[in-house]
Amino acid sequence: MLEKYIIKFSGGLVIQDRPDLFSKEFNIGVEVTDIMSKEKKEALKLWYTMPYVSKEKQILHKARMEKLGYPYQEGVMVWSSPDCNNGLDSEQFQYLYSALDKKLKKLNKGLYDSSYRIECLFFTELLMAFEEYIPLGTRLQEIQNKYERKFASIYIVDVGYIYEYDFINHKGKKYYYQESNYSIAVNSRKMVIEAENND
Repeated sequence: MLEKYIIKFSGGLVIQDRPDLFSKEFNIGVEVTDIMSKEKKEALKLWYTMPYVSKEKQILHKARMEKLGYPYQEGVMVWSSPDCNNGLDSEQFQYLYSALDKKLKKLNKGLYDSSYRIECLFFTELLMAFEEYIPLGTRLQEIQNKYERKFASIYIVDVGYIYEYDFINHKGKKYYYQESNYSIAVNSRKMVIEAENND
């Protein structure tokens, strides 16, 4: 996704650890995180693996999904979404703010090499309104300002767009990616397989 839409990464990124991705060309590390709740992540995994497990395990998985707050539905699963009625103060944005705060704490503990630029990518379930895009950048900057070391750029992926917030050049941009979801998923899987084979 980054290689396709963010020009500076078009030369390629490599998978590593701390941070997760690295551009040798520009000496940039990108930390990647998914801000879906642990409960929903677990329920989602239980749901999509349901056809591949025994009848006994299906009963256990359905009970676990119920306990997690996501009762199993036959066929198409309708997932509850966070409240988004209060703009940037809505529940859906609180997950993002909390995740950014955690990543900044790790960044400032010295877990990442200070000799290169560090950026961060958040996969979210946000349903961002058009008018929230620019003010969100201000809110992210306010959170970053609490810390000495900051992310040079933050990328937020929602259900259809990648939002790029460049805090070095004070610029923002958004990219519509939904139409190429399938090809991105296929290429991502290939990238992971290659990285696993090279270990």
